[in-house]
Amino acid sequence: MNYQRIGSAGLQQHVSDLEAAINHIEEVSQRQLEDFSKNGLSQDQQETAADLEPQFRAHPVSASDDIPDSFYHTRFDDRPSNKNPLAVHPPDSQLYVLPRAEILQPLEFRVPTFGTGLKGRQVDPGFRVQLLIAVTIGIGIFIASMVGFDYGGRFFSVAERADGPAAAAVPSNVPAKSPGAEAQALGFSLPTVYGVYAVSEGKLYELDPLPLKVPDARVAISAIFSSASRVVLPENKVEFVIFRRDLVSSAPTEVFVRVVARVTREMKFNGARPPTTTNIDGEWVVRSKSYVFRVAPLGDNPEIVVLRPAASQGSLSPGRYALVLAGKGYDFTIAGHVTDAAQCLERTNAVNGIVYSECRNPPTQTTN
Repeated sequence: MNYQRIGSAGLQQHVSDLEAAINHIEEVSQRQLEDFSKNGLSQDQQETAADLEPQFRAHPVSASDDIPDSFYHTRFDDRPSNKNPLAVHPPDSQLYVLPRAEILQPLEFRVPTFGTGLKGRQVDPGFRVQLLIAVTIGIGIFIASMVGFDYGGRFFSVAERADGPAAAAVPSNVPAKSPGAEAQALGFSLPTVYGVYAVSEGKLYELDPLPLKVPDARVAISAIFSSASRVVLPENKVEFVIFRRDLVSSAPTEVFVRVVARVTREMKFNGARPPTTTNIDGEWVVRSKSYVFRVAPLGDNPEIVVLRPAASQGSLSPGRYALVLAGKGYDFTIAGHVTDAAQCLERTNAVNGIVYSECRNPPTQTTN
């Protein structure tokens, strides 16, 4: 047989089949020997086994004889051998039983897909399917990324084209409004420092905060404080300008101006004796009575807003007030003769606590 024609894979298959046949013969022979040793042999059978045993020991049969370990560098020699073959003839007795001889046909040789020789192996059909699916998914992801990039570029280009006419609609030769021109249109100059300002007769007045925290509007009377008002505005329509950094993200829609009332008298009860009334000077409280001012943007700066009185109410009457912003009151006074009863309070020390009430006969007072 020409082993170079069938290749190393076919040779290995023949060797494996030969080893299996030899192993089978040895197993059958060993079992028969054990059976005969148990049951005993006749004199002729013992003599025949004794004659054959030295021959098997002198010439052991192995499938690996004269076969190199590696098939990659095997050289096949077709020259006839000068060794005499060893013929073993089994006796007429049934000491050894040989299996039925079979003619081994050469295996069909296929070219390995990966590598050569014994290390090469055919690609499993399932592996081919998995490889095909992986390649398909990779191509799909690549195409999707390219399509998404293309659509993104188109989106930005469309956005730029959409912004183009709008930008072109604004003539480039139109000058931006200067601060002076904007102030002239508003009637007062814009502030340059952060703060809360009152506007009266085209003039800005920076307001000072009160020395206490203004309570919620549901609280009728705040704690007492004694500081006087520093900012006095002329009796006219008053507006406010707020210049704060936090207005960019949290500008209010409306702001309240609370009444700051003066406590003028105090009534005390002393047991069975008649109550005593004492005039008080220099005590003030913040009341829950308030006026609404609406918020509007001012100019192009988002940090500046203007407060104007709501349409349902008129201007503030003479008296003391506080512009409340984020729980803090900014103090100011409207000049003139005070006529509003809300500006005057009387305090009564009753048995069950202190009670405030508006003055029944408000004293004549003029703001300074």
